[in-house]
Amino acid sequence: MTRKFIKLSRIALTAGRRRIDQAKVTVLAQSLKQWGLQHPLSVVEQSRLGKTVYILIAGGHRYEAARLLGWKEIAVNIIDEATAAAWAPSENLHRNELSALERSEELVRYAAASSAIKKAGRRGGYQPHDRGISELAARLGFDRKTVSRAYLHNALSVRVKEELIKTGLHRNASFLTKVAKLADEPAQIKSIRMRVRQVSIKPKLNCKSTGASKDALPSPKAVPTLSELEGRWQESRFSHLFYQAESNIRRAFVQNLTESIRGEDKDD
Repeated sequence: MTRKFIKLSRIALTAGRRRIDQAKVTVLAQSLKQWGLQHPLSVVEQSRLGKTVYILIAGGHRYEAARLLGWKEIAVNIIDEATAAAWAPSENLHRNELSALERSEELVRYAAASSAIKKAGRRGGYQPHDRGISELAARLGFDRKTVSRAYLHNALSVRVKEELIKTGLHRNASFLTKVAKLADEPAQIKSIRMRVRQVSIKPKLNCKSTGASKDALPSPKAVPTLSELEGRWQESRFSHLFYQAESNIRRAFVQNLTESIRGEDKDD
């Protein structure tokens, strides 16, 4: 890894990068102005049409903050292609907006890139699969079960993944694991569609006999558990809308919801 100063204009951004949080950029700009850049950007050096360009791998918000301040140059760490291939998915793994399926795919992508680095002789040699999972979990801050399940989720066929995404069930990690353990693709598709039908069925009230209003809710048979609440949240269309919003909007929504719940608790 080489560290140097380069012109901001020579840094290229690739498609598919995570969305920039402008509120975070503003805060970072204030920090850069007061303290300077503490952590250089990470880039890969490439030659395009006879010119050297630097592909941004990590530090998108720092890059935008430097542009906001009108900086002409910035410090970067130049890393090689193999390291960059592992670095990008490792950063993506901890993004809040990733669905369970997306996180599993990124985890397996990171594992593959890390394995390529090891085979190149940079970091040890071959490790047994079970030991490799333990090392990967420790390195990324996940438990072994999450890493093992990621391989199951990632191995699902394209058709099954498309069905999960279309129905919104790609955000439910426990359901992904259940589907992945089924015998074949037809059984997996059938399970997804049955789950959708179950969720779509709503209890109906007999307003004439009970005298209840149309808007009245049925009395629950049992108090829902945390896992049930999380599962319904992941399956709902609203959760998809929530993750599409800007991060500052999501934070404001959660804060308002928390204050509302606290108010209801006081009333109780």
